[in-house]
Amino acid sequence: MGHFKRSSVVLGFLGVIVLLLTRSEGRLFKVLNKDNTVCGMMDVNFTVTFTALQGSKKLKTVTYNQDFYRNYITGDCNRNMAVHFDNTGSWNLHVHFKVVPDPKYMLTRSVSFVPGLVFGKLAPSNKTENFVNADDAKIGPVDCSYKCTVDDKSYYKRENSTDSNNGKSQTTGIIYTVFLDVQYIQVQVSHVHRERFGPTVACSSALHYYP
Repeated sequence: MGHFKRSSVVLGFLGVIVLLLTRSEGRLFKVLNKDNTVCGMMDVNFTVTFTALQGSKKLKTVTYNQDFYRNYITGDCNRNMAVHFDNTGSWNLHVHFKVVPDPKYMLTRSVSFVPGLVFGKLAPSNKTENFVNADDAKIGPVDCSYKCTVDDKSYYKRENSTDSNNGKSQTTGIIYTVFLDVQYIQVQVSHVHRERFGPTVACSSALHYYP
């Protein structure tokens, strides 16, 4: 009986270790290889707000967060990963290697969306709008995960949006803004082993982006 109790304690302790290793702070997205093994992961809390304006008049505002049930993730298990908002737009992450002034892997972030899919008939453009952050995040070696626990806020604005009509480009007069607030993120685009993040490279501060 004593042996049984001791084994139970050991198993319980191991269970606690597993829970600590796999605990998610936000919503955990996983990218799968062709063999269904996990190659990339993102644990994230975010809010993204799309707004369409005409002059000073607000036409429509649409907000998504990490828990929206039709969000999903895609990735190539190499350099790219994207969280999609209900097939209307996406938050895109791209890893690239920077040699100057010192060798390191960097993370480029951008937001893409199709106004007609987000706002409907109020802004019927089917042209994809793409906003890219000017500041890249340093993520260290490729097998490391990038982690940031402070608000990382990005605000994008396009005043002279254009659309194609009968093959001709014309100004719509509609202003688009996107506000992305990432409250927490841990991400590893590739080289994930056993569904666990690699060594963490923490952000030194949030990269607020207001062009």
